[in-house]
Amino acid sequence: MPIGLEEYILKQALKDITDKDLIAFINKIIINKDYNNLVCRLNKALYGLKQASRQWQLYLTKILENLDFKVLNIDNSIFIHNTKPIVLATHVDDILVFARDINLVNSLYKDLAKSSKLEITNLGEIKEFLGVEIIRNRSKKSLIITQRNFINKLLFKYNKLLNKAKSIPLPIGVKLSKNLEDSSIIKDYQQEIGSLIYLTIFTRPDLVYSVNYLARFMSNPSLEHYKYLNYIFSYLIKTKNYGLDLTLQSLESNSNSNNNTINNLNNSINLIRISDLD
Repeated sequence: MPIGLEEYILKQALKDITDKDLIAFINKIIINKDYNNLVCRLNKALYGLKQASRQWQLYLTKILENLDFKVLNIDNSIFIHNTKPIVLATHVDDILVFARDINLVNSLYKDLAKSSKLEITNLGEIKEFLGVEIIRNRSKKSLIITQRNFINKLLFKYNKLLNKAKSIPLPIGVKLSKNLEDSSIIKDYQQEIGSLIYLTIFTRPDLVYSVNYLARFMSNPSLEHYKYLNYIFSYLIKTKNYGLDLTLQSLESNSNSNNNTINNLNNSINLIRISDLD
């Protein structure tokens, strides 16, 4: 039962009900402080409950549907307006707004605040989201995403700042086998692998194979496995400023470029060119 049960729930209930048997039942509970036969029904989702995030998502979806948005079947966090060129990407109570006209964005804020009575805060043009830094240059029509700040935090958290830089994530031809002995580094190994997996999801596809390969041994890693995990962090030392260049470019300009790394963009950040968007 929640804190304040007697003061704010039971005693309040006594004011609102007229059934004598129920009143006697509640008074008995208050006197004996015996809550074994008592159940509370929530009228509002509360933080910390496992149902809260889903209830919020259902509530937000209903609000956006009333504003003529429809949710994508393949991703329930993405909403597209039925008639206007505007797309929303949601993460709990954070909403990314994509539109061709700033007036559409401003209008959306007003409609959300008016229809939902929620407190809406416009944080302006996005710079970072879920640990992903977004670098835009409107004049050059460039778009770059990187997790260099997140990587720096990982290197500090896991004491990898003094690692010697490596040019590749894992040595060529490395082959590992299962550890048949008891391991004392399972927790540390799993935490570090989990952090690296987060990198591969957003901006570092160059780590996918290496991280996934070492993740096979998470249940019982050996010191040898951990040595190669440390090798990946050494690679991050050298490539922490890498990111994805999502700049729109013509096929001709792309074919004329033989260098996969671009320098001198946004304080000399090095960016791995993965692909060009049509």
